[in-house]
Amino acid sequence: MSGIDDTHLLLDLGLQPVSNRYLQSLKQSEEYFVLKLGQNHSNGQIQLIDPFPQYELKPRYDWITYNEPEAHLDGLVEALSSTIPDRKKAVVGGVSFKDDSTLERFSSLGYQTWRIDVENDLSLERHMGIESVQGSLNRRTAQTIKEKYGEAECLIVRHIWEHVYNQSEFASAISLLLSDEGRVVFEVPDCTRLLKSGDCTMIWEEHLYYYTPSTIVHSLEENGFQVLETEIVPYPGENSIIVIAKNGAKRGKQVDSGNSIEQIDLGRRYVEEFRQSKIKIHNYLLSEDITKGVAIFGAGHSACGFTSFMELENHVNIFVDDDKNKKDLYMPKSKRPIVSSDQFRADEYSLVLMAVNPQVEEIVMEKIKQKTNGQIKVGSIFPFSQNYLF
Repeated sequence: MSGIDDTHLLLDLGLQPVSNRYLQSLKQSEEYFVLKLGQNHSNGQIQLIDPFPQYELKPRYDWITYNEPEAHLDGLVEALSSTIPDRKKAVVGGVSFKDDSTLERFSSLGYQTWRIDVENDLSLERHMGIESVQGSLNRRTAQTIKEKYGEAECLIVRHIWEHVYNQSEFASAISLLLSDEGRVVFEVPDCTRLLKSGDCTMIWEEHLYYYTPSTIVHSLEENGFQVLETEIVPYPGENSIIVIAKNGAKRGKQVDSGNSIEQIDLGRRYVEEFRQSKIKIHNYLLSEDITKGVAIFGAGHSACGFTSFMELENHVNIFVDDDKNKKDLYMPKSKRPIVSSDQFRADEYSLVLMAVNPQVEEIVMEKIKQKTNGQIKVGSIFPFSQNYLF
């Protein structure tokens, strides 16, 4: 990992499970790993310290997938296409399944496209997650891919850089796949809003790095890319940071001290807000108004992190999720059951907390209010939401 020797501890979250390792029975054993959040002294980068073993992040269920925001892709592809003149000869590449939607848009415009095949190019099983893809892309595999597909005038790298264990090796592979004047498009979550609000759900064992517009630029320059353009795309919750770069920056570029101090202050603020949020949440759940059970709608990694990091295992009774694959399973660590919304018995609960995708939060909340005739308190676990309760 980058700059680990200069990293100091921000938060020690103790022993935590892999958040998508759902249990099939209450007797099933679990394995836990130490989860610590740190910050690099020299550049302000916030990152995990001693992340979970990479092989432990391999999905145990082949139905586990994560969707990235895509509303901005039409505009992004239109803008990029204006910089790639010869559509019949130009090649646009992608490094993972997260790039498929972008490549489809380029293909419809007449560009040749390719995407790394996890089975044939990386010798992985088809359902392997993003952790396996990033861990298997190196200069050796990149050279083979280059010989097979050719160099790319444009390479798409969406929502993978924050997962990469060995960024230097991965960056070297990306550089090899680019033509001399080629452009690489990185996209990562913008954690600025979450850091300012102390949002505990920001922390996820699969994300090694938590970027802001300042730290992502430094990270890419440090790994040999020349940043040409950055853009922040607004979304509910995490915004997306788009960075267009090319080969050529000197590795280990000097950090701007002003930006570094600002980022370090952001880390301190996160810790303070995180701890205050924990106190407020516990006080709220111990109030006289919560006389019945507490249910969380959504059984993804945000719900798992919220329950575990805030130490709410004894407060939350049930998780509700309409993904049929999760039905009758149990959440990691808390071992609370996951049921469908049809099985949810509203009269047994005083409080429903929303841990669903922020883009559909209002829709789900309205359905719950209609089902319960407004008799149950409903709010969000996300501090950025207008429905946040705490």
